[in-house]
Amino acid sequence: MCAVSPLTIPAARQGPPGIANGGWLAGLLAEAAGTPRSGTVTLRKPTPVDTALSLIASDGGAALSLGGVELATLAAGAPDSQLPAPVSWQESVAAAPSYIGLVRHPFPGCLVCGSGRTETDALCLRPGRISPDVVAAPWQPAAWTDDGSGHVTIPALWAALDCPSAWAIDDEGRAVVLGRISVRIDSVPRVGERLVVVGSVRERTSRRIAQCGSAIYDEAGSPLAVAASTWFAVDIATFAR
Repeated sequence: MCAVSPLTIPAARQGPPGIANGGWLAGLLAEAAGTPRSGTVTLRKPTPVDTALSLIASDGGAALSLGGVELATLAAGAPDSQLPAPVSWQESVAAAPSYIGLVRHPFPGCLVCGSGRTETDALCLRPGRISPDVVAAPWQPAAWTDDGSGHVTIPALWAALDCPSAWAIDDEGRAVVLGRISVRIDSVPRVGERLVVVGSVRERTSRRIAQCGSAIYDEAGSPLAVAASTWFAVDIATFAR
């Protein structure tokens, strides 16, 4: 049985200008499908913010559309158990100043990693270089991510697993967009908890496409959530406003 409901994603949850952050959007679909801790989301077209959308949810699946055009879909599925190696809290803090997005950022207004955002309504992850294919960001989820029980909301967790893997691809600050993300959440952390988000490159399929992975670890190095993602290089002028 399917249920159709309206959905509007506010501009504060954008990735590229005027476009919803892919990880946040994916988390919303997972919640709507009743599978908040796992799923595979395919982003078929850019999803505009501040726009009335149609969310269609069924047992284990969900789709988002605008004017009859499908924008994103969620199906059952989860990433494999191939995790990027844990990085210590101290090492991630030391690496954060090397975050290339502080110097060159294609989308400084991004909810997750934007250099122009603050923790009042953004995640503000700063993934610094750990090795040629790995970056890591310290993260203490801010109060606005509280789900009402002291734990981090599901969309915020999916979003945190998004951008760090993109920054693992290179140090050029190229514009890349998420095409697909598969997530498995084993444990939901608390707001304010010391966490480390690690992103890694698994395979560079071409100069335009990369297969990446990401994981959220607690301060003791235990994995809380993992994701596998596919990224596409784009012309930044596509998103110019």
